[in-house]
Amino acid sequence: MDSWRQHLGFGLLFEVPFLIGMYIWKDWFNSFDFVSIFQILVILFISPLVIDLDHKHGKLREGMTFLGMMIGLVGAVGYYVHIDLTILMVMGLAISAPAFLLFYVTKHRGFVHSIPVCFIYSGLVYLLTHNYQVAILGLIGSYSHLIGDKEPFKFL
Repeated sequence: MDSWRQHLGFGLLFEVPFLIGMYIWKDWFNSFDFVSIFQILVILFISPLVIDLDHKHGKLREGMTFLGMMIGLVGAVGYYVHIDLTILMVMGLAISAPAFLLFYVTKHRGFVHSIPVCFIYSGLVYLLTHNYQVAILGLIGSYSHLIGDKEPFKFL
């Protein structure tokens, strides 16, 4: 697939039926608090695009770099007006640096376009959310990107 819109749409074709099916048959995703709904929405829209973090013009890569830079900038401004916002500088760097540098240390459709990265991403989602259901949703969304690129069995 050529564009982020196509990958996002293709990913939603896999994720939304899975979400509905697991809600109906397995009683997953049944807590409707703000945090879980926010987590599900973020994973729905980020997972199909996360595999393109190694692409020069990847929208998720550009967005994460910009977001991290802005968070870090708020922390730096706070530092200069004597407000301790060091955590914002660190968080901004932690968000923007991997997204920015991944393009420079890998080639597009290299290792990042592989099944192990889908599992690594799913593991990171689990570590952040402590919810295996959301992690599986992330795995399905990221794997849909490989299917869309016609590389469903790529391991390295």
